[in-house]
Amino acid sequence: QRRRVEADPEVEDHDDAEMHRIDPEGGDHRQEVEATGVDCVALDGSVDPDWAAREIQSKGCVQGNLDQLLLVTGGSALTEATRACVRAFSGGPHVFNLGHGITPDADPDNVSRMLDAVRGG
Repeated sequence: QRRRVEADPEVEDHDDAEMHRIDPEGGDHRQEVEATGVDCVALDGSVDPDWAAREIQSKGCVQGNLDQLLLVTGGSALTEATRACVRAFSGGPHVFNLGHGITPDADPDNVSRMLDAVRGG
């Protein structure tokens, strides 16, 4: 039987996957994460993707970690950060996602721009 390790109560419960969220203010939790046996580690937008690829993704799947505020500001910063995230995690299992949910002031055109960048556009 799998168990879920999760720090965010707003995330839906999925019986077939285990997830652990890295809290950037909570220190280095690599050993704790490894001990849980989770299938995927969700990363906040403040976690350095190059570090996470090297230290976390080398042991399994990661999810994240684009800063959701980029969907408000948009522009080339959004495109560049999206491509950098995809590139940083291209060497292993990765679920592209925001570090947190979309904020109400996010521009739908910026969501489209982000998706285009994820798809290689």
